[in-house]
Amino acid sequence: MHLYTGLQALLLGAVWAVKESPGALALPFVIILLIPFRYFILPRFFTTAEIKAVSNPLLSIRTRLLNEKVSVMEGLFLLI
Repeated sequence: MHLYTGLQALLLGAVWAVKESPGALALPFVIILLIPFRYFILPRFFTTAEIKAVSNPLLSIRTRLLNEKVSVMEGLFLLI
């Protein structure tokens, strides 16, 4: 997952650079471009399971709670 974190840092830097530049009005367009990046570029580097794991961590916790019959207190501890 270090590659994923590196990509996040790189894209955050790109968004920040646009925000600080004279072309800051293009910031919404740059943010919108992150959507096709996620759907078309990320699958070239990561498997579907890896993308699902980082896309919605609360969903995986909910699935675990339902499948493993974890107690409510253990479920709250997972969210922390």
